[in-house]
Amino acid sequence: LAIGLSIWWLRSDAVREAQRYANNLAAVLAEQTSHSVQAIDLLLNELQERVEARGAGTPNDFRRLLQGENAHQLLTERLARLSHAATMTLTDKDGWMVNSTSLWPLPPTDISDREHFQHLRNNDDRGVYISSPLSDRVKGIPTIFFAKRINGAANEFVGMITIGVRLSYFEHIYGSITSLGDLSFLFLRKDGTVIVRYPDATDRAGMERALAESQA
Repeated sequence: LAIGLSIWWLRSDAVREAQRYANNLAAVLAEQTSHSVQAIDLLLNELQERVEARGAGTPNDFRRLLQGENAHQLLTERLARLSHAATMTLTDKDGWMVNSTSLWPLPPTDISDREHFQHLRNNDDRGVYISSPLSDRVKGIPTIFFAKRINGAANEFVGMITIGVRLSYFEHIYGSITSLGDLSFLFLRKDGTVIVRYPDATDRAGMERALAESQA
């Protein structure tokens, strides 16, 4: 009986220690993710102010003022501040990319079918919209896009600013739990859509949380 009780107490201690470790790890990963998103939010706000200060108050002005090499250099300089970001783009009201850090001069590139563009075009949302993982339209690499709407002088939609972070960046962060076979990490949008789930052998990104968990 004494041996059995000792084993039970040792097991209970091990379970509690594992729970504390998992909670601490979750807190660290959540804080790192939060800092990454906050840095993107700050830069998007700064760029939004810079675009508005340039007088891009109409759709025509937006394209005319922001399609040149000077705007490309500005985007490239700002992108260098974010080590985890891979691309930054400006898109007009019709979904055509006006400028991008990925390539200049930029060939005609239509992203009007993208969920982040359609959301910001159809909703006067002043926050940052986070897309599901999508293939970068220029390089074809799986990317999560953080987008912010730009309004004109009459409060109409004139375009958006987008910062893309490669999906591999988040997978690298969450890969720290690989040694813990019974743990997984879930990065959700506020509407419950799964942005990143790691590990995820069946690719549930973009699903509603309830559906994704039912397939886990």
